[in-house]
Amino acid sequence: MLEEPPQGTDEAQIKWESILPHNTVDWPLLEKIQLIWSLFIFLKLPLLDVLRGFFTATDPAVVTYVQVFTRRRPTGQKIGFPALELWELWMNYPSTTFQDNLFEYIVKPGALARSRKELERAMNEPWLKLKRTQLTLEDIRDRLDFKQLGVRLERLLPFTVHWLRHLLETWNRYRKEKFRRESTSKARADEDEMSDGSSDEEANEDDGDDKEDVYDRTSLVCGSIDVIRHIMLTIILSSILYACNRATNYLSLSMGLFLVIEGASDRTVACLNRMGMCVSKRSVERMRKRLSADAIASARRVIRSNRRWMWIFDNINIYVCKSQQRLTNQNNMINATNGAVIALPSWVPNLAFDLGSFHRMRGGRKEFDYTLLRLSSADANFFSTGFKAVIAHLLFRYCPGRKKWANRTVLQQQIAEAMPSVRPIPAEKSQGYPIGAMDVDEGSKKGVIGVMTEFQRQSGLSEQELSASVVIVGGDQLTIKNLRSARNERSRDVSVFHRLSYICELAQLFHYDLNSKTTIFRTHTGTSNINPASLSRHKDVLKRRFDIKKPNYADAKSLIHHSLIARIILGLMAVMNFKNIQEVEEWTPSYEDLVSASASIYESFLDPDVPKKAMQKTSTGEGDHVFAQNCWFMRDGLLTWMFEEAVRNGDPGIIWHIVKMWMYSFRGAGQTNYMRECAELIVRFETELPEDLKTALEASWFFNATGRPHHFIACDLYVEHLNYWIKVFFVPEGSGLTIQNIIDRGSSCVDALRAISVEVAKFCGVRKVRRKKKEMEAELDIRTLVEMMNKERVHERQQSRVAWQPSKGEGPLVSQAIDVVAVGMAGWNAAARDFVSETAWDAGGGYRVDDEDELEERDPDSVDAETDAPAEDPEAEVEVNTEEDFEEVESAWD
Repeated sequence: MLEEPPQGTDEAQIKWESILPHNTVDWPLLEKIQLIWSLFIFLKLPLLDVLRGFFTATDPAVVTYVQVFTRRRPTGQKIGFPALELWELWMNYPSTTFQDNLFEYIVKPGALARSRKELERAMNEPWLKLKRTQLTLEDIRDRLDFKQLGVRLERLLPFTVHWLRHLLETWNRYRKEKFRRESTSKARADEDEMSDGSSDEEANEDDGDDKEDVYDRTSLVCGSIDVIRHIMLTIILSSILYACNRATNYLSLSMGLFLVIEGASDRTVACLNRMGMCVSKRSVERMRKRLSADAIASARRVIRSNRRWMWIFDNINIYVCKSQQRLTNQNNMINATNGAVIALPSWVPNLAFDLGSFHRMRGGRKEFDYTLLRLSSADANFFSTGFKAVIAHLLFRYCPGRKKWANRTVLQQQIAEAMPSVRPIPAEKSQGYPIGAMDVDEGSKKGVIGVMTEFQRQSGLSEQELSASVVIVGGDQLTIKNLRSARNERSRDVSVFHRLSYICELAQLFHYDLNSKTTIFRTHTGTSNINPASLSRHKDVLKRRFDIKKPNYADAKSLIHHSLIARIILGLMAVMNFKNIQEVEEWTPSYEDLVSASASIYESFLDPDVPKKAMQKTSTGEGDHVFAQNCWFMRDGLLTWMFEEAVRNGDPGIIWHIVKMWMYSFRGAGQTNYMRECAELIVRFETELPEDLKTALEASWFFNATGRPHHFIACDLYVEHLNYWIKVFFVPEGSGLTIQNIIDRGSSCVDALRAISVEVAKFCGVRKVRRKKKEMEAELDIRTLVEMMNKERVHERQQSRVAWQPSKGEGPLVSQAIDVVAVGMAGWNAAARDFVSETAWDAGGGYRVDDEDELEERDPDSVDAETDAPAEDPEAEVEVNTEEDFEEVESAWD
């Protein structure tokens, strides 16, 4: 109450002192109220009229009283709002009809008015509107933030959000009962004395862990129940906004793109569109077309900017099956080309792209030093040190019982520092700008010429502008070979552009890795029933279900890696005199012990003389083919592992060592195409490229999507990922798929579409989970292989343990254990001289044109016809021919 009651105007004042009893002001509050009641009753004043008079009065004293009543003032924990107290009195009034009328005529209209006001404000919020005709890839990157969406909705719709959240927090009977049991249990635990001597803090931590497990099953995929409520709240509000105003489409457009990208059917999209949860399929298609155009425009801006870039492309093949075939509606294969412009790192010098310097060094291979193709003592020292470090790395990661080793963090750091490193490039985030699919088959000379012509058109540059500087072009071996052949045949054409002499082609690394797996399968497949060191035996033991003559990349990589790790662990058992794998589990080495064991494994199995001695005949019989093949497989497997680590670390220095070794391996396995490519790399880098261009070419091998060290991939693998996602996006289109649809709606903006899909999945709480179960299965596979080879004594040399290749007539017997490096070296000197002389550039005649029979077109079933899926996609196939006649390998080059 006011200490000094306000005084009204003279007209409104009444001399109450003369009317009321003496000292009425000092009466108790209840007696004063009873006095007012008696006055109301005596004057027959309706309560409504009195209240209306108070709130419409102009007298200052009355206005002051009303202001005090309507003002909220701080009073501690309780809300000091007189109107609220009056409302609570009304709500507690013992009349159900009165309470229903309060909600019907006061609460409902007020809530509806407030909600509509908030909704109208949110409908006109520009941030919530994605204009399909103006949206760009930059807008997608900057505005695709669903956390910000929830914040903005809460700011624009505070009352509506609070009301809906209150409803979503309603518990069902099960949750109420569970909460009651947990509360009772916790109260009893607090009262009991702790018998184990643990502190209150420890008890609280334990309770907290139990509390987090309440919704553990849900949190594996979607997060806690609060996260689920937030997701539902955002979807509800976004759907309401979209239903009221189709232009307020932030979530609905993103959700529509997500559904179409992930292959949802037209009926699914149409049903969800009717529910207001996503836009229509037609809107999604228009959006994809707009993003595709903007993606090409972004690539053009990079090409025209001062930033240096490379161009990489690969074939993409999609089989379109017609359910009802007619003369005009037949099954067909879409043979297209997909490519991307990749911005090179900022540290690549601009002088690298000087065309004059590039042309002046042509023909330098005539002075090439052939000794550079031989494996030197420096190469031998590098592989010796590198193999030992990789062996220690594999033991640390996969050795049974490794989790019991002491100081694993320090040990891991020491092993990482010992891993081979020659010349890693600085880590910088890479930016790829897909140009999109082209209606050109790049599997021939004519095809690659068409690709370069189409690229010139897509780039927006004239022929003179594009050919004014060096353009780095990447691809697989056949693409690079066709580019060289086309350039050789056009050496006398009318301009630099048509002569293709501005192109500096470079075969990319993923396809080298892929063909190294082919080499291993060609060399070490063997015969399962007689050779326990062969890959065919390991495949049968692990019950792998794939065609060993043509495995996909994922299966080939998995079997090779598991077999290699098992052989390393078996080698550890041999050098440490462990009888079984249980003794390995009890081993707890220090770093020095691990280094010593790795060196012993190298000396016992990987020293070049060890398998040679095992293969030697003696007076008592043949050598040990199984032991020798085990040693050679360990060498070849470690080479592929080192190559993959070098790519992951972005280290071209290691790549050069392995390329020289693979040059011989490919030749020994009959893969002469990639053998020639390895030789071409070495010869060209040594004699025909300026130093700055070498730096740019090495940088163009690697792609780093995150900008963090040890997160590089091969650039051609990035393009394979693009091809894969194009198939994922478009194959659900079914028999109506056309190349024009791929070109117009998504092939160039596949990165943006994938980003949208990932962000929507994250918003819904669906994230990729580390596949721990797969790692457990890998350990079981490795253990099984170790036990099998230990039983067969693969790691022990035995006399006359032979494994002959299946006989092909009456010819001499040939061992399954073959050193492909030694076979590849045989007769190489003369072949290398012929290769250099045949490919040298002559100032008068240009490059020599290869024979037609050497310029074959891309055969879908050939080794070089690599597939388009990412490295771990089960559709990626690698051709492996185990029936190669190794007697004729030495003459394969000739």
